Amino acid sequence: MTRTSPIRFILIALCLGASALVLASCGEHDSTHVTEAETLELGDVGYRVAITRFLNPQDIEDAEYLDGLPDEPGDDKAYLGVFLRVLNEGSTEYEVPSKGEFTVTDTDGQEFSPTPQNTPFSLVLGDRIPPDGELPLPDSAAGAGPIEGALLLFVVDTSIAENRPVELEIDSDGNKGSIELDI
Repeated sequence: MTRTSPIRFILIALCLGASALVLASCGEHDSTHVTEAETLELGDVGYRVAITRFLNPQDIEDAEYLDGLPDEPGDDKAYLGVFLRVLNEGSTEYEVPSKGEFTVTDTDGQEFSPTPQNTPFSLVLGDRIPPDGELPLPDSAAGAGPIEGALLLFVVDTSIAENRPVELEIDSDGNKGSIELDI
């Protein structure tokens, strides 16, 4: 009869324990960090990015998103559009965070705040959403358009495209989370 050495027994036990941990973590999801097209739940409010893309002021469609802004954002700068939906799943009115509570961050640690704008496609910072409501409104230009999301606009360094992943960080009523943007 062969005996199993104590070291071999310990190694087998460690492998089984590690396998159990891996299997237990399957299905778990960090709800404070999601990827684009997933919903980030912060309290009773959900944020879902429909699409992120650089906007070109010379493009006819993009010009509508950038109405009232300079044709060029500056040297080595670009317009980055984050189109999202905000869903109030609570029973009380919700106020969309202000400019300082949204940031886009790259892997070099550069942070960018939203650029205020006023077009029919803009996400209005500080706007109010009724209980069980959403922004953009479904029958609005932003809600009924091809993207079906309100525009949160950032002026970013062009180097951001090389410093991925890029994240949209949101601080909503003390709840913080991030969405990895697909640019």
